[in-house]
Amino acid sequence: MTSSILYIHCRSPLHVGCGASAGAIDLPVARDRATGMPIIPASGLKGSLRATATNRDAADPTIRLVYGPDTAHADDGAGSLAFGDARLLALPMRSLRGTFAWVTSPLLLDRLREDLTDAGIAGMPATPVVANPDMCCVHEASGVTYENAVILEDYRIAVDPSRAAACTALADWLATQIMPGRAISLGSRLCIVHDDLMAHFYRHCTQVRARNVLNDSKQVQNLWYEESLPTESILCAFVTTRWTGRSSVDGAKAMTALRAHISGPVQIGGKETIGHGLCAIHMHAAGHAAGATAA
Repeated sequence: MTSSILYIHCRSPLHVGCGASAGAIDLPVARDRATGMPIIPASGLKGSLRATATNRDAADPTIRLVYGPDTAHADDGAGSLAFGDARLLALPMRSLRGTFAWVTSPLLLDRLREDLTDAGIAGMPATPVVANPDMCCVHEASGVTYENAVILEDYRIAVDPSRAAACTALADWLATQIMPGRAISLGSRLCIVHDDLMAHFYRHCTQVRARNVLNDSKQVQNLWYEESLPTESILCAFVTTRWTGRSSVDGAKAMTALRAHISGPVQIGGKETIGHGLCAIHMHAAGHAAGATAA
C-alpha cells in the first residue's frame, strides 16, 4: 500500500457545514465529536476533488480509478484510494505584530506525526514541549513577537526562548511541505501554544458572519449566522491506496492521478458562489509503504 498526506491551505473562508444548529450560530462548521476540532469530512473532501477533476476533464479515465464510479453505477466497485477526514493543523489569528500568526499545538502536530508514520514518511522534526498555558514557542526569526511575547487577539502569551531552535526546525520543515515557494512564510509566523489554549482558539476564534437581507422598507433583516474557517487556515488529511482486487500498479497510478487533480485551485464546501472554499492542496513530497517505521 502507498500512503501520503494532503495539506489543504485555505485561500478564502471555508465552510463545510454539519446542518442547522440550535445554538447561537445557525450554520456551524463540521467538528470532531471528541475534541471539537474543525474538520472536513472525508466524504466531502473526496467529493470536492472528484468534482474538480470532472469539471476539468469529464472524460479523464483516471477519475474512476481514483474515486470509483459515479452514483448511478455505485455497485460497480470502489475507487483505488481511501481518504481520511481533513483535520485542522494551524489556525490563522490576528497578531499585534506581523498582521497574523499561524497557531498550532503539540496535539495537532503529534496527530500529523502519527499520520506521517502510518504513511512511512520520515523526517518531521521533534515537536517542542509547551508545558505552560502562558508560554508559547516561535521561530528564531519570528515576525510575530512583540517585547518577548506574542499578542493574539486579546491574549498575551510569553515566548519560551529555550524552545526556539526546536520550533525553527519544525516550522521550516512544515513550510517546505505545505506551501513551497510561497512569499508569505509559514516558518516565521508559526506559533506553538499549549493544547488547552489551542482548543479554546479553534472552538471560539473561527469566523462568524451574519447573512442579511434588505426588506421592502430598506431595513436590514438577519437571516442567519454562519461559521467558517478563516482564510489561511491549514488542514491535513491522510490518503492511502486500498485493495480493490486489481494489481498494485493501479494504486500507484491512482496516487499519480490524484497529484495531477490537485495541481490547481480546488473548491471545497459550500458558499461557492460567494467565493468560499477556494483551497490550494499539496501532497507530501515523499511517501511509501504504509506501516513502515519512520526514521
